Amino acid sequence: MFEPWMFNVGTLLIAGGTAFGGAKMALNGTRERVRQLADQFEDHAQNDDSVQRELLQRTAAMDAKLDLLIAGKIK
Repeated sequence: MFEPWMFNVGTLLIAGGTAFGGAKMALNGTRERVRQLADQFEDHAQNDDSVQRELLQRTAAMDAKLDLLIAGKIK
């Protein structure tokens, strides 16, 4: 009734389906992690941008005060 090649084909189909399902689940998990990392990066970039702007403003204020000190206008 069952030929040996039928058993081999069945085994191959089951193994292939299992491998495909496992790979698909792994890739879906990776996509979700990449999405989370992208969201975290956006938050970090926005926070870093505000810090950089504040540091630039403070540096400019210090530069202006140093220029006035060097010119002798502030004692």
